[in-house]
Amino acid sequence: SSDLKEIRSFSFVQKGNFIGSISGKVFNDINLNSKFDSGIDKLQSDGYLVLLNGSVSMSMRPNVDGTYNFSGLPAGKYYITLLAPTYWTTTLP
Repeated sequence: SSDLKEIRSFSFVQKGNFIGSISGKVFNDINLNSKFDSGIDKLQSDGYLVLLNGSVSMSMRPNVDGTYNFSGLPAGKYYITLLAPTYWTTTLP
């Protein structure tokens, strides 16, 4: 969508013969310290899209509490990309 931009991208490798999951949290880092501070930072879900690419590809919007979880993933290399509304910027490297 033209109103979203990539702000974060991560890679993960799941090894072995098992089913796993990848999860995370999207938040507004109000005090700009690059970590989530309960009671200060706001969990963010509006307008974001989390993409998973690898042995399995899918996408999801974060839950109301800012969390996302891709489960039932077979072993392999995966990439997570966070797309955000164009008016947001990232503070984490």
